Amino acid sequence: MDDEIENYYVETTRWCWFKCSYCAIQRVSWFTKSFTIEKIINNIKKWLSNWAKNIIIIDEDCWSYWIDIWKDFSFLVNEINKIEWNFNVKFYYLEPWNLERNYEKIDKSFWINKVSYIRITLQTTSQRILKLMNRSYNIEKVLSISEELKKLNKND
Repeated sequence: MDDEIENYYVETTRWCWFKCSYCAIQRVSWFTKSFTIEKIINNIKKWLSNWAKNIIIIDEDCWSYWIDIWKDFSFLVNEINKIEWNFNVKFYYLEPWNLERNYEKIDKSFWINKVSYIRITLQTTSQRILKLMNRSYNIEKVLSISEELKKLNKND
């Protein structure tokens, strides 16, 4: 089957809300635009019915999702998890601060049954440098979560 048919790329948010000291995205964007949960879920279901096997979430920062609609990314992920279909979810850009903030709110079955790929975008393992970059996540906590995810999910 054609790779393009098996993969559906989901954009949940345009632009990024965070103001990292090194990043130009916030300088060129004036707002964050989140797509509604209903629209995202309906699009995913449409593509699954057309033989998609992988839902690939690609955003500059998918964790900015909640900023303009007041429903955080964990809510969307839990709704995706409710879709009764055999498919995989791949995250190309998981922002560490929001992973740390939302991890406990996401149903564990999602990480076990749906996720087949995760890329957590750690910029450094130095708390001092993170502070200079205007990043506020805790390295040890994020690494602990990533280890837990490895144990939960046996995908390579």
